[in-house]
Amino acid sequence: GKLVHDDWNDCSLVDLNRSGVPLIEIVSEPDMRSSDEVIAYLEKLRLIIQYLGASDCKLNEGSMRADVNLSVREYGAKEFGTRTEMKNLNSFKAIARAIENERERQIDLIEAGEAVIQETRRWDDTKEYSYAMRSKEDAQDYRYFPDPDLVPIIISDEWMAEVKSKEPEFRDEKMARYISEFNLPEYDADIITLYKPLADLFEAAVQKGSAPKEASNWLMGETMRIVKDKGIEPDQVKLTGENFAKFLKLIENDVINKTVSQGSFLKQSLMVA
Repeated sequence: GKLVHDDWNDCSLVDLNRSGVPLIEIVSEPDMRSSDEVIAYLEKLRLIIQYLGASDCKLNEGSMRADVNLSVREYGAKEFGTRTEMKNLNSFKAIARAIENERERQIDLIEAGEAVIQETRRWDDTKEYSYAMRSKEDAQDYRYFPDPDLVPIIISDEWMAEVKSKEPEFRDEKMARYISEFNLPEYDADIITLYKPLADLFEAAVQKGSAPKEASNWLMGETMRIVKDKGIEPDQVKLTGENFAKFLKLIENDVINKTVSQGSFLKQSLMVA
């Protein structure tokens, strides 16, 4: 489950909607030095997971979350400072703001001669401030013990090689292929592959005979306009690759003009009458 904090009623609720859903936890080394590096890492990680088909990675819905551990140290120091962990971060912008805020908070404490306490803090993005939730000691204070119902899984080199051989084409490889194979400008390839649903639409249309640049123009123009105007995500566009290809064919053959095509595209994209 997860905690939902209701500041209006000054309470925290337990949401069990995610009970039974598998959780993959990825722990990085403490080798990121700025909020920009953290966001770049998370964006790359999100694209890898989306292209694998393991998750849609929507932070606002809880299918991807990030807890941030942060510490500061004096210039030239080799040892890390005392770290804090921040939770309740539900967007990349919130993560960046929380990092900058916590960095300044810890620096202010140290410059004032006070100690940074190892603790867990909850980020309030509306107030742009974090609040202490609980102090955090060493690992033994958590009283961890092996779960007898969770048996060890042996991951062999052979199994890892087999899984790797079945990996899909990731964003970087797909982007390079669009540039070399379809002669798309780097800008077009960058935008389309940034959203896997758009890349899937593009490939489906091209496989049906659509001109790559024409398909790209409609995806970056009309599709992104609809996404922005309607406040939806690219994966909520209902247009299928087959219908997209047919639609582009009608334009190519001058069966429909620009005004009609824009209205038709909107209906197909949102599946409205």
